[in-house]
Amino acid sequence: GGGQGHNDLVVVTLGTGVGGGIIINGKMLTVEGSVCITLIYCDKDGNLCSYEYLYPFSKEYELKGDADKANVCCRIKNEYLNCRAVTSRKVGIHGAASIHIKVFCRKSHEIVSDYDDCNIELKRGMAQATVPMGYAEKYLVIEEDLPIGSGQPAIRNIIRCDAVSCVKETRIVNNKAVVKGELSVCIIYCPENAKTPQSVKSVLPFSQIIDVEGLHDSCEIETKSEVAFFDIKPRISASGEAKSFALTAKVLLCTEAFCGDDIPVIRGSALKALEKDHDFLTAGGVFPVELINLWIANRRKDLGRHISMLTP
Repeated sequence: GGGQGHNDLVVVTLGTGVGGGIIINGKMLTVEGSVCITLIYCDKDGNLCSYEYLYPFSKEYELKGDADKANVCCRIKNEYLNCRAVTSRKVGIHGAASIHIKVFCRKSHEIVSDYDDCNIELKRGMAQATVPMGYAEKYLVIEEDLPIGSGQPAIRNIIRCDAVSCVKETRIVNNKAVVKGELSVCIIYCPENAKTPQSVKSVLPFSQIIDVEGLHDSCEIETKSEVAFFDIKPRISASGEAKSFALTAKVLLCTEAFCGDDIPVIRGSALKALEKDHDFLTAGGVFPVELINLWIANRRKDLGRHISMLTP
């Protein structure tokens, strides 16, 4: 690219994000995003410089079934990255990023919980179940002006910047999810007329309301966040100096809601307990063991026939 030629390569980083979004059309799923390659190097005068290259991508996947009503989560991970200096003005970079896609939806299962027949012995009970109530995603756009410290020199160029989002609290208010969190930003830049890098750190709080279908006050709720897009540039003031940064970030908030419930289930038949322990019937020779085993075998056949009629 343009700018100063380099003498020594310092570091190359690969940033990924699903900035374009996810498109579902029947069984076809399209993921659109970008890869940002940041090159940090020393120029001929020993100054730290940086160069960014944005590489957009679009990938299509064929799903096993129709996913128009499904929820989709997509994460992109940097697998490896290496580089070499070709000339003083060209760098060869090779890397790979993996795309992890999760497609899910709510599904109902029928459970046999009881059967009214005096000829069948059933062992009934209650089982704890976690019922997914809803899932929702929302993008939050954050735009801020970040000034440098009062004693820090003006900005010449940005060397590196990072942003990490964190959810501090998620509450249910009026059947809606209220999410509070923070965006932590760290910037390293080269100042004017100086070679020593400077750093700026800032924490930006955010709050957002998310509509989740089926959410009510007795639900349990969890929200995760990640930075889907992040851009920062020096802002030139009226005096001609860059004394602040213009920040634009897009944070993805993913909220899941669950409810706990106790459902009646058939844990088994009374025949299992009788088969395991029938000493009280054989004590004193009241019932012979052969007769008990024969009775259990016949009743087990009847029980299996009735249960098979109930199970789809």
